[in-house]
Amino acid sequence: MLDEPTSGLDPLMEQLFQHCVRQAAAAGRTVLLSSHILAEAETLCESVTIIKDGRLVESGQLAGMRHLAASAITAQVPTGQVPAVTDRLRSAGLGDPGAEAGRLRLNVPRQQVAAVLEVLADADAQDITCTPATLEDLFLRHYETVAR
Repeated sequence: MLDEPTSGLDPLMEQLFQHCVRQAAAAGRTVLLSSHILAEAETLCESVTIIKDGRLVESGQLAGMRHLAASAITAQVPTGQVPAVTDRLRSAGLGDPGAEAGRLRLNVPRQQVAAVLEVLADADAQDITCTPATLEDLFLRHYETVAR
């Protein structure tokens, strides 16, 4: 059981710590890690539990929980096509993208990713990225946050 184990460690010691945790897990040991460093937990953990106000609010395999939050999609669309692409996404119920200088950004449920990518491909979009929900996204669903 480890509580905030990397607090104060330099990057080299963090790498060594992660290596040791992976070795222990590979040897069949269970490692319980309590941390507010969500990127680290996401890197090391297969299962996660989110606690709010002392109560368990979400628990399970991280891979299986990703469907609970939206995937982030960004793409560079030819400037002249932005209005048409935005209208097509909205009318199909696929989201309301933000756009700046032809760069579209939107968050969509996992089951809508393929449809959004199809619209973007039809518009000859470039530099398309699709990032699944992170542990931070899952965590923030349960907490009031300041707008990012």
